[in-house]
Amino acid sequence: MPAGPAMRIAQPPSLATMVAERLRDAIIDGEFTLGENISEERLCAAFGVSRSPVRDALNALQFTGLVEVRPKRGSFVFNPTEADVARLCDYRFMLEREAALMAVRVARDDLAAGLEAAVATMARAHADGDRRAYGHADTAYHGVFFACCGNSLVRDAYRLAEAQLATLRTLLTAPFDERRESGLTQHRDMAEALLSGDEAGFAAMLKARTLRALLAHGRIIAAPGAPDALSARLIARTGFDAVYMTGLGATASRLGAPDLGLLSQTEMADQARAMAAAAGVPVIADADTGYGGPLNLRRVVDDYARAGIAAFHVEDQQMPKRCGQLSGARLVPPAEAEARLRAAVAARDASGRDMLVIGRTDALGTEGIEAALERARRYAGAGVDLTFVDGIRTIAQVEAVGRDLPGPKVVSLVDGTEAAGLDLARLQDMGFSVCLFAITTLLASLTAQAAALQQLRSTGRIPADAEGFDYARFSELVDLAGAPVVLITGGAAGIGLAIARRAAARGARLWLWDRNPDALRAAQSELGSRARTFAVDLADADAIAGAEAALADLPPTHLVNNAGILGRAMTLDAMEAAEIQRVLSINVTGTLLSSAAFLRARAPHPQAAIVNMSSIAGTNGGAPGHAVYGATKAALLALTCAMARDLAPEIRVNALAPGIIDTDIQKTVFADRDALRAAASGIPLGRVGSPDEVAEAAEWLLFAAPYVTGETIRVGGGRK
Repeated sequence: MPAGPAMRIAQPPSLATMVAERLRDAIIDGEFTLGENISEERLCAAFGVSRSPVRDALNALQFTGLVEVRPKRGSFVFNPTEADVARLCDYRFMLEREAALMAVRVARDDLAAGLEAAVATMARAHADGDRRAYGHADTAYHGVFFACCGNSLVRDAYRLAEAQLATLRTLLTAPFDERRESGLTQHRDMAEALLSGDEAGFAAMLKARTLRALLAHGRIIAAPGAPDALSARLIARTGFDAVYMTGLGATASRLGAPDLGLLSQTEMADQARAMAAAAGVPVIADADTGYGGPLNLRRVVDDYARAGIAAFHVEDQQMPKRCGQLSGARLVPPAEAEARLRAAVAARDASGRDMLVIGRTDALGTEGIEAALERARRYAGAGVDLTFVDGIRTIAQVEAVGRDLPGPKVVSLVDGTEAAGLDLARLQDMGFSVCLFAITTLLASLTAQAAALQQLRSTGRIPADAEGFDYARFSELVDLAGAPVVLITGGAAGIGLAIARRAAARGARLWLWDRNPDALRAAQSELGSRARTFAVDLADADAIAGAEAALADLPPTHLVNNAGILGRAMTLDAMEAAEIQRVLSINVTGTLLSSAAFLRARAPHPQAAIVNMSSIAGTNGGAPGHAVYGATKAALLALTCAMARDLAPEIRVNALAPGIIDTDIQKTVFADRDALRAAASGIPLGRVGSPDEVAEAAEWLLFAAPYVTGETIRVGGGRK
């Protein structure tokens, strides 16, 4: 009988594998509750197998995060804390947004086909009332982004949490009958926004879905109020899940005036847009009264949707309105307020954006607690996602709202009131879903400013405060406009990392591309928030395309083509095509593709510059056995001349030609440190160079050589 691959029989899956797959599906489909004990005896009986494959299956599922095996206690379905859910949601939002943007650039047709197929499957499950099939299609929909993103590292990162996310999607969302219609529409709208190029809209819908997931878990969401975009960024950087755009803060920061309805709809939309862009987390916005009738509300909702807002509240005051904490508010009749909220919900649905609508009543200060509760109950019937009784000042009022108002609800705590002493844990126990700290940051900022100004006025000197913000911390927070953003390939070690350090010291932001994830993590830890990293192998064109997509979030202004490999030593009569191609693919093709990606993604900058890392080997042929390396570095010298000619006057392009530099690449040329020192004897300066000495030359070319382009600078200690 002939032998060969065609005659092989596929190995059937083991019993443990089959048990693990069935149990995984059961957990994801909600057949178990979070934290439920999984009885080995019950599983053995259900599958008709012995304990051994069941235990192997449970151990395997432990690696996916679905099961926790506790010695001597048993096995349990994972049971995430509120913080765990928040981290998973953040992780999912971050990864999914980047994967989606990569996919739309590198595999648009495949992405469109995959999303269309997933939505079609969801529609069939919706029509059939098949909850299980709908959940699987929902998970498949989100998996399409990662399947098409072109970057295996991003896909692998998603797989670490995929099973847990799928389970939470089943267990922590509204009942199937309630969510399937709106969910189907939302998934269609998300796909349409992404494929039409509306990246901001897509990101906003992801933020809203993140907010819904957090609410569904039952954890209270703390949303400090931000008077401006800088405060919104600080709130997000501090680790809060959401930011509140308060009308009082917006009016105070823009006009220095009280919240008496002085800001126009357009001004509030501008404020919302700036805050959503700065924060990067869901923003809950004040929409006042809706600024008129249903048509005005439609415009407000459209403006907020385009701004990237995740949720907004509409109140029941007459126009002109007053701050909910002030006396003298005049209310519209309950029926009119209810109609206003129905119009807001309809406008939200028509916008195609998954924003949450909050119905707010200001009746507490004018009509009392019972009237406020009655209005809030009525507004809940208008289809809003949450209700909100504003103007609360006492603990008794908080308790009454928590006890007597059913459904998801918002509370706002104001500094200086009795209610301000309540903590989040107690508010959650009372049944609140969101807590707004509307003016805490505004008052804290004013307090700090007043103290600093008083000290400056009395002493004539800038106050010295070791705990306060210095200019460096401020610069890191705001990412100063106009600061360069330097993309460095091969940036995680050696010369690349040395250049990164010098660029960061100049105030630049960094993109580090490298194929070594461990080195990238170490570089990220050292450089902090100034650096963003992306694991990419320049020999992989798809990976470069995926990395390019990520640049949209922080477009680079400068480029250092530093990545390169030496390759194996080969004599001229023993050249290997595969090895030649490997060196060429990184040193030349990778440089060309990285440069093209930079040019497509870059942001304009008056001193834009590119530095290509060649080598003295490009002019002298290089070390024996490394003719291919020398040839590729010579190619970079020619490429530098061509780029300098074609990209002038917008971008300066120069090359560096290092000599023998003390980096890891030299370990493949010199057997040991003695051999390296012996080589130094032939260098006029009598020593090998350091990565920082090359970085110093690169720093000059990047930032301080405005009339230098098309040049090659040797950094070799006088070696030719």
